[in-house]
Parts: sequence; structure tokens; C-alpha cells
Amino acid sequence: MKKTYNLLAGPTEIFLKFKDKLFQTPISQRSPTFLKTWYNIKNNLKILLDNIDGDIAIITASASGAMEATILSCCDEYSKVLVISCGKFGDRFFELTKIHKINAHYLSFIEERLVDYSIVEKTLKNGNFTHICYQICETSSGIYCDPQIIKDLATKYRCITIADAVSAFLSEIIYQDEMSIDFLILGSQKGFNAPAGVSFVSINKRGLELINNKNTKSLYFNLKYYLMDPPFTPAINTILFIEKFLIYVNKIGYTNIIKRNENYASKTREFLKRYKIKLYAKDPSSAVSVFEYDKSDELIEFAKDKYNLLLSAGQGKLKGKVFRVGHLGLTEKRSYDILFIALKKFFQQCETS
Repeated sequence: MKKTYNLLAGPTEIFLKFKDKLFQTPISQRSPTFLKTWYNIKNNLKILLDNIDGDIAIITASASGAMEATILSCCDEYSKVLVISCGKFGDRFFELTKIHKINAHYLSFIEERLVDYSIVEKTLKNGNFTHICYQICETSSGIYCDPQIIKDLATKYRCITIADAVSAFLSEIIYQDEMSIDFLILGSQKGFNAPAGVSFVSINKRGLELINNKNTKSLYFNLKYYLMDPPFTPAINTILFIEKFLIYVNKIGYTNIIKRNENYASKTREFLKRYKIKLYAKDPSSAVSVFEYDKSDELIEFAKDKYNLLLSAGQGKLKGKVFRVGHLGLTEKRSYDILFIALKKFFQQCETS
């Protein structure tokens, strides 16, 4: 069978070193072996993310489920949420506030191609907001939102912060305590190189106090229930895989993996500059490179058909206008080698046609 190379903006390729965990006979979520795994993951993530005094909710759901659980668990009818959107997933935060009838203001920077923090501050100054929701890396546009700047604004205007780091995990430096992120959302299908279906909410000390004092009207999407033993049957084998993956991440080094992905992002962008292909984002994240190109769909199809290489198409307002390359988790070097070969061949073909 011909190997498939994956440079999607998610889901990423499965890290094969621990694939046996995905196929072993499932064990009981109540067993001592599984409970040890459950709390090992929590403790390893707390150390990795610099959230020693907090806790980790492990939810069997996509990251959108974790987003919904966070909104339900820390917002109510007295909340006023500022949603900073740079694309499709920022829009999802706003959709969730509308569905649950939570007062929210939508601030979009998709057209500006970067976050204008002066506009964010002006909005906060005049709005009596209680929460700020944002993506550290907006997967659909590649735009970066700086958690240090959001920290300063949130501190000044006394806001709870909810950060989506699904794409940013292991591609951007994130220190939760230092950046005062109250709720940090992660997903198994990107930086963890695992199957989709497990998400995490890393909750700091202030966030824990907030959710423990709130009467959340939800059974499955109530973060309080995930701060103990598994409240429902989880994705057992994926969680066993993630335990091994995090041990391996600690062995290699958190910052070493981030530098590796930054390097791949830089090489990819420099390579495409030769062909005058530009990034969409003016302030790009290292996690995802989003390139403007009028033949994006043709390029994606060529890479798949000729080289078995998967690249991501545009989403939402950028559908048909861009192609996206992920720099996520522990994606193998060979995938980038194939990418550069495929790109060179495609552009040569365009020149002669």
C-alpha cells in the first residue's frame, strides 16, 4: 500500500511509535491501570503547560465539544463575552454564545489579516466585558493572537480568558500561568498526533474557583465532572496512546519540538517565496501556513494524486482562495521533503502549460 503523507492543518498523521495502544484490547476506565494513565496525563500536561496549581479536564469529544463545555461552565446570563475572531473557529466561539443565549460582542479581524490590539482595547474599555475568547492560532487563516498582549488587556479590564490552543499546542510557546490563561483548550487530532475525539481544557486556579461556584446546567458538558475520575466512558485507547506520547514529548523537550515546527514553517514559507506565493496572515502563527494562490484547489489535487500528499483547502470566507500547510506535533521530516518536491514539480508544470 502506497504511503500517505500528511501536512494537513488537522487532523495530523498518527505517531506510529505508539500505534499498538490504539489496537490493544480496551481496559476498564475504572481499573487501577487506566486511572493511573488518566492522572498521569493530567499531571504531565499541568507541568508542560505551566499550570501546576490548576487541573485538566479530559473530555471525549472534539475540540468544539471542549469549547462548548468551557462556555457553559464559566459563562452565564450575567456574562458579557468579547469574541476575537480571525476566521472559522473564532466564529464558532460566537456561535456557541448565541446558541446558549450569552451576551457577546463579535470582533472580526479576518479582513485585516492580523489582530489590531488597539481596537481590542478600545472595545474592552467601552464594554464592561467579563470574558475574552480567542484562538492563539486561527487554523483557517493562520493568524496569530498573542496571549501575552491579551493577558495585559484582560488584567487591565478584569476579564476571564478562554484561549483555543488546538493548533498552537507544540507549535507556539504557551505557559499558562505566565500568560494568565484561565481556560486553555487542546485537541488530540493536532499537536498530539492522535486520532480525533479527545479534547482537553487546562483550567488555572482562578478558573477552578469560577466553575466550582457555578451551577452549570449540563450533564456531559460540565467541566466540574471531569476534575475527578472519568465521569463517562472515555476514548480509552486514544487516552492510553496520549499518555505515551506526552512521556515522549518530555523526553525530546517541549521547546525543542516547538523550535522544530517553527523551522519547518520558516522553510516552507521561504520555499514558496521563490514562486511569489505569499502568506495570507500579516502576523502568522508557526502552527499553520496559509498561502494565497488562485490555483490552490489544483495544487492540492496535484499533491494528492501525484505524491499522495495531503494539504488543506481554504475554509469559510477563504474557501477556494488559499491552501494550508500544517506544522503540527511530531510530523515526520519526509512529509516536508515530499512537499518541496511536489511544489517544485507543480510550478514547473504551470510554467510549461
